[in-house]
Amino acid sequence: MWRLTLEDDSIITEKMIGYWDNLGKDIKIKEIVFRVYGNKVVFSNFSGCCIARIGELSVSAQQRHVGYCIYCIKDNIVEETILKFNNISSKEYSISELQVPERCIRNGVN
Repeated sequence: MWRLTLEDDSIITEKMIGYWDNLGKDIKIKEIVFRVYGNKVVFSNFSGCCIARIGELSVSAQQRHVGYCIYCIKDNIVEETILKFNNISSKEYSISELQVPERCIRNGVN
C-alpha cells in the first residue's frame, strides 16, 4: 500500500482514496512511500509520477493483486520500478517510450 506526501506536507494513502485514478490532477506529490517487508521504499524528486497495480490471474480465473508499478519522471527520463510481493526490479528509459496514459500522470515536486 502506498502513502503520498503532498507539497503542503499533507498525507494521502491508498486506503483513504482507493485507487490512483481517484487522486486529483491538481495535486503536487513530494514523496511516495511503500513498505516492503518492513523496509521503506521512497520515491522523491520527480516532475511526474504514476502508480499502477499489478494483477495476475489465479487458477480459478480471478484476478489478484500482486504488486505495483511506479513510474517516476525526471528530466525526460522515466524510472519504472516494479514492486511485487516477492521482488523489486527497476529500469530507466526515455519519456518518449512511456506507455502510460497521460491521464495517469500526477505532478511531482522536484
